[in-house]
Amino acid sequence: MPTRDAIRTTELFILSPDASREIDRRCATKYGLSTLVLMENASVCVAEAAMELANGHENARVLIVAGSGNNGGDALGAARHLSNFGAAVSILMVGSASKRTPDTTAQLKTCRRMKLPVVSAGTPLARSLERALRQLPLPAKGRRRGPLIVVDGLFGTGLSRTVEGVAADAVRAMNALRESGARIVSIDLPSGMNGESGEAMGVAVRADVTVTFVGLKTGMLAPGAIDGLGRVVVADIGVPRQLVESLAASAHRATTGRRRGI
Repeated sequence: MPTRDAIRTTELFILSPDASREIDRRCATKYGLSTLVLMENASVCVAEAAMELANGHENARVLIVAGSGNNGGDALGAARHLSNFGAAVSILMVGSASKRTPDTTAQLKTCRRMKLPVVSAGTPLARSLERALRQLPLPAKGRRRGPLIVVDGLFGTGLSRTVEGVAADAVRAMNALRESGARIVSIDLPSGMNGESGEAMGVAVRADVTVTFVGLKTGMLAPGAIDGLGRVVVADIGVPRQLVESLAASAHRATTGRRRGI
């Protein structure tokens, strides 16, 4: 179990990837909570974590790396909120447009209407990445340049195959940016980490902070996963407690609040 700072004690739930997907389904069918509502709540938590990682710097620069699934939608929602917080935001879209989920498509449409810069990842990825980074404006004369924060929204708990091609290049690029001084916020899991086993599916992001939703994922408890997670924040996104209790593999005593730092 990752180390924890004691604030106030409550139950911390452990969820398998299958349970996480079932929570999304039942939220809609039983409770009338759409995935878009949950996505909006998740994106606020991610944006807040990114600003904390930037120490609230008013000139923070944020690169959003978004995939086609709902993890990418969470990242795009965070892009909107970060822009509203005053951060400079640039979006790198990875993956086929035809495979985007409806919620991710809706989030991308709103980002475009807000005129946030969007670059589609191509081959070689380095060229697309350079274009996306160039979209982050320099601060006004006399003002200090803010830190670079990368929001990793490439893959979530549903990843079940080896990461290859442009997606693998994107993971390596994020890790290279981190080695150069950037800080990474991963959404739900570091991209490339298997949610069940905690193993890297070929390659995986090494995060500074992982914002995971509702409860820890089983793979996070694997000894080899901890170094890639960074600090873990468990975000409350409004899922009914009784639903989580019915699907959780187990529960542990842990810290709480609107978000729980693990």
